[in-house]
Amino acid sequence: MSLLNKFKTQAQSIGSSIGESTSKLSGDIVSSTKDNAKLAGLKSDIASIDGQLNIAYQDIGRKYIENLIKNDGANLEAVLQDTIERIDPLIKRKDDLEAEVIAIEKQLKESDCYSGKSGFPKRV
Repeated sequence: MSLLNKFKTQAQSIGSSIGESTSKLSGDIVSSTKDNAKLAGLKSDIASIDGQLNIAYQDIGRKYIENLIKNDGANLEAVLQDTIERIDPLIKRKDDLEAEVIAIEKQLKESDCYSGKSGFPKRV
């Protein structure tokens, strides 16, 4: 009877370990999926800001040339002030988003390394 109890205890232990591993793995997958979704959203926001900045940079170039032609470049700072004020918060926001992207990518990379997904090919 003692041998049967031993097998029963080992089977329960193995079952418990499998359940814990499965639970941890599913939690890691959910967390990774959320991080990847957030990462995609952040990159989309950055692309949107880049588009807005490109428009603003074109506006600066247009205003610069117009001012150069009409006023020989005088009062350039005053002419560009509204555009500069418009792009300043965009640049700061982009910097913040890029810092978030770096942090999430680092976190994902570290979790991949710890979970055995280091990217090294398996030997066959």
